[in-house]
Amino acid sequence: TAYDNDRNFDFDGTNTTNHVLRSNLSYTGSLRLAGIVDSAFNSWDTATDVNVSAADFVSLDGSGLTAPRQADGSLPATNFLKLAPGSDLLGAGENGSDLGATSQ
Repeated sequence: TAYDNDRNFDFDGTNTTNHVLRSNLSYTGSLRLAGIVDSAFNSWDTATDVNVSAADFVSLDGSGLTAPRQADGSLPATNFLKLAPGSDLLGAGENGSDLGATSQ
């Protein structure tokens, strides 16, 4: 998942490596997919037929991301960028996977 960057995904075509992009999610940021990019089942692929909006997420508030880590060392528990129940991004990825973030 890439959110609110100048370029969420940026492949400028200057290298010759084949990039394979599957089940990725881009929201409020631009894309540059040039060169050898195999892109399918992503939020920007027309065949995926999804429309990403704020309603697709439980929360877009990233303020909790700087909280201390949990006792086991994992990142702080937050709803930031988790997919909301009923989002059309659920199951829209390759092989029925969710796009980008998860609903968990």
